[in-house]
Amino acid sequence: MLSNRFYDGKVVYHGGKSDELITEGVHEVSEEVKDLWVKCQEIKQSRSNTTAGHPRGPVRHFPFSRVLNCHRCGSPYYGESHPRGEYIDMRMSHERRGPGRNCKPKPLSRSVDALVDQMGDRVMPHLKLDASWKTRIISALKSDEPPQQENHQQVERLQRALENLRKQHKWGDISDEEYRSERNVLVRQLKLLDDAVKPRQLPNLERAAEFLQNLPGLWLHPGVTHEDREALVKQVFQRITIDGKDFVDIEPKPEYAPLFATMVTGQKVGYRETDSALTTPNNNLGYSGYVIEPFIDCQHTNARS
Repeated sequence: MLSNRFYDGKVVYHGGKSDELITEGVHEVSEEVKDLWVKCQEIKQSRSNTTAGHPRGPVRHFPFSRVLNCHRCGSPYYGESHPRGEYIDMRMSHERRGPGRNCKPKPLSRSVDALVDQMGDRVMPHLKLDASWKTRIISALKSDEPPQQENHQQVERLQRALENLRKQHKWGDISDEEYRSERNVLVRQLKLLDDAVKPRQLPNLERAAEFLQNLPGLWLHPGVTHEDREALVKQVFQRITIDGKDFVDIEPKPEYAPLFATMVTGQKVGYRETDSALTTPNNNLGYSGYVIEPFIDCQHTNARS
């Protein structure tokens, strides 16, 4: 009723559309009702205050957002901020949906400051590379390289077998079903060999090593903000898991995995391979898929030297 222009003596044709048309109506409306309707519009406009903007609250940064996960159920932790008197309590809280609904770690949240301190006390001191790090990585990669000449010969043999199979199918010597079955086997074998003979791309280890060497000093520097720490964590770590209060394991990004593997083996501490390891069975310094566990509890790790 308060928005109906009928009480202003008007008739609206196709209201709200591109061809909207407002005309004087043939019905009679007293001046008293018209004045009341106009006053209502003024009051509504003053209360809505649509022309005045509302400032947003300050943007808060959580150093472990999108990286920190529960060690038990895999659910992510998300950032929350709560006013506590004169300061803001910033916390990372356990996800309460999906798999996290039935997971009850204690506590369900940790303050950002406590997590920053724990990272500085239990992880950063171990980010040390000795003088032989590059030699050890290159040596490990060279020892793990497959025999290229033998692989190329196998690829050529499989390609000839695949061509002969096509001819047999074309000449009618084998059925469609036999052709598809044998072809699938040959194609799978070719794919495995193609992956083996592809040149391995070595990441920029010099730049990554320099960054890791500087990371401990940057982490607890008084001039570094939570926004800076958030960028640092996302730069280096693929995933960090926590079980209640304490970190359990950390997984570096692929470009940092060889350096982390060098550090943990050089310091006589452990690490384990994940299902996503892009390595061959004998490669202890692969590019990705390694969860580094030297900083938390080495008694429960598969230590290698």
